Amino acid sequence: MMRNLFTRLRANKPLLFGIYGAIGCLIAAIFLGEPLLALTRLAPSVQQTPQAIVLLIDTSSSMSDGKLTEVKAAATKFVQRRNLTQDKLAVVSFGIDVRTATPLTDDANTLKSAIASLSENGGTPMAQGLDTSVAELQSTSDGRNILLFTDGVPGSPTQTFFSAESARRQNINLIAVATGDADTNYLARLTGDSSLVFYASSGNFDRAFRNAEAAIDKQLVESAATGNYGLVFSALRIGGWTA
Repeated sequence: MMRNLFTRLRANKPLLFGIYGAIGCLIAAIFLGEPLLALTRLAPSVQQTPQAIVLLIDTSSSMSDGKLTEVKAAATKFVQRRNLTQDKLAVVSFGIDVRTATPLTDDANTLKSAIASLSENGGTPMAQGLDTSVAELQSTSDGRNILLFTDGVPGSPTQTFFSAESARRQNINLIAVATGDADTNYLARLTGDSSLVFYASSGNFDRAFRNAEAAIDKQLVESAATGNYGLVFSALRIGGWTA
C-alpha cells in the first residue's frame, strides 16, 4: 500500500515538488527563520501608566494609641516615593465623619499637609469612606486605585462590602493595609483578592505601604511580551522570516 502511494507521488510531480517545498520551508524556518526572530527581538518596554490613588485612612478612636501617628508617617513616605509628575493622589479619612482632606492633586506639600491634619475620633464608617473615594476617582481617566488603611471592623460590614463591590465593578483597584483588630479575611472579600491585603504590625507600617505600592504598580504582561516594534521594522523582520 505504501509502495503504491510512493508510486503515485512520483507520478504526480507538482504534488511531489509541493511536498518537498513545504519540507524545505519548515527546515529553513527552524534553522534560519527562528534564529532571525531571536536575534531581532526587542526587550519588553515597561511603560508606567499614570495612577490616581486615594489614600483612604481610618481615623476612628481606636487609632489613638499611636497607630495614626505611625500611619501618617508611612503615608507621607508613600507620597514622597510617588512620581507626582504623572500621578495624582487624594487623602480621604473616615472616623467621626468622612472628610476629603485633599482632592486629587500632584502637589506634594498639599498632600503632606492633608495627612498631617488627620486626627482620630469617632467610629468606623468605612462604607461612606469608600463611596467618597469612588466619587473622587470619577474625574480621572488614569489608573484608579484606593489604598485603604484600617485597624478595625467597619460599622456596617454588609454596606461596606457592597460599596467595595461597586468600586471593583468600576475597574477601581482596592488594596488594603490592616493592623490591630482588622479582619484580614473580611478585607480580602472587599479587595476580591487576598494578595491585595497586607498586615502591618507596629513598627512595620512603612513596609506594608511599600508592599501595597508594589501591588498598585504591578504590570500585567503577556508571557512572551516584547518591545514596541515599528511598522517598517516589523515588516522587515517578518518578511525575513517568511523569505
